[in-house]
Amino acid sequence: MACRLTKISPQIGKLQYGKLRSHIIPLLPAVLLIGTLSLGSCQAAPPVSGQPVAIATIWDGQTFEVLQAGTSGLAPVIKLAGIEVPDSKQQPWGPAARQALRDLTRDRIITARIVSDPNPDSRIRWAYVWAGEQLLNQAMVAAGHAYINPDFAHPDYADLLQRSQDQARVMGYGIWNPDQPLRQTAADFRRQGRGS
Repeated sequence: MACRLTKISPQIGKLQYGKLRSHIIPLLPAVLLIGTLSLGSCQAAPPVSGQPVAIATIWDGQTFEVLQAGTSGLAPVIKLAGIEVPDSKQQPWGPAARQALRDLTRDRIITARIVSDPNPDSRIRWAYVWAGEQLLNQAMVAAGHAYINPDFAHPDYADLLQRSQDQARVMGYGIWNPDQPLRQTAADFRRQGRGS
């Protein structure tokens, strides 16, 4: 079968180009945003650094108790720094966040980079925590189980957490689900007495 070249009149070409342009131009900002978020999510977290720890108990989607072999005192408690999770009593998000952290840490080597100054009156330590090569703080935000707390985000991780939250929000993951969004921060929930 032979291929025939057909000359298209300039008016038809302009008309088709005009229609195409009118359909593409309105979509351009969305395409650029998705492209930017996709590129940002490909950037790796800072390398794993810190001390290996073993998890004794997961309290919620942000907090876990560390096993301390051979000590008689209270074990330290690690909180994922730079993020907040829904309160345990905020259904369904709080229990989902706890389960997500449990799933992310199951049978994995955990490394914690403590970023808070030790407080002798508290056993809570704020940290950036890895399960293998995966930064848990970022994984929880990226999956929509947590939101960033910019007041407590370490400069080494603030941009990564922000990009992860932006992507989770655009994709409608977890707390950003448009059909069932989280409407109240954990702090506001507790302030109103619903968390007690």
